[in-house]
Amino acid sequence: MRPRRLSTVFVGSTVLLSSLAARAAAEEELWLHIHVREAEDRDQIEVNLPLRFLEQLLAHEALQGKLTLGGFPELQDLIEAVTAAADGEYFNVKTDEEHVRVVKQKDTLSVFVDDGEERVRAELPLELATALAGSGENGLDLRAALKSLQRHAGRELVRIESEDELVRIWVDTKASTK
Repeated sequence: MRPRRLSTVFVGSTVLLSSLAARAAAEEELWLHIHVREAEDRDQIEVNLPLRFLEQLLAHEALQGKLTLGGFPELQDLIEAVTAAADGEYFNVKTDEEHVRVVKQKDTLSVFVDDGEERVRAELPLELATALAGSGENGLDLRAALKSLQRHAGRELVRIESEDELVRIWVDTKASTK
């Protein structure tokens, strides 16, 4: 898959996951940051959203804090199995074209991909995945995941690097990164 297409697909799915963010801690407002920088065109996309706004958006009647997916009825069972499994390196595949690693360590499932042109690092807190799977009713519980993300502020969740692009997704207490 071409680096730009991989980034687009990965960012799209991660935006959904990351938009699950958390309620602000006592005095500090938490913010979801999604930054994409392309060296070739010098294009930059910076999305900085207060998580309270996302929480209010998810409370809207039409969405009801859930996103229905088709074809993933066993998502909750899969997440429970990974959570209960021992820590370790689950996959380590090296070919001439790429290197892919999947590692579970404590409360995090990490995926690393390096295809020579692009490096992807994604960290999924298993608590967040469990909250996202919600009731297991073939959908994602965005409200529950939003509450879970609050405990992961300051942690970079996704980083995609290539020769011409950098994509980062994280939650912290800063309204902007400038």
